[in-house]
Amino acid sequence: MIKPIVQLSFKPFLFNIKATKDGMFRAYNKRTGELLLEKTLPAAGFATPSTYEVGRKQYVVIACGGTKLGMSKGDSYVAFAYLSNSA
Repeated sequence: MIKPIVQLSFKPFLFNIKATKDGMFRAYNKRTGELLLEKTLPAAGFATPSTYEVGRKQYVVIACGGTKLGMSKGDSYVAFAYLSNSA
């Protein structure tokens, strides 16, 4: 069963939730501000990411697409899983 998580804080990370015209998804350490993850999306990510949990694994997903600000059209959802060495 998928259970939505209300907060946008994802384990030790805080995600960049502003419009990303550069088509990048970034995750930052919420304590230090250090960039931990930078991945190219298939289209610009203007949507706010959402987090959810399946079983005991947490994910963050973002919709990629639209034509805002002259960007190319897309129709994808991209999900990232939190991987922990202690799991």
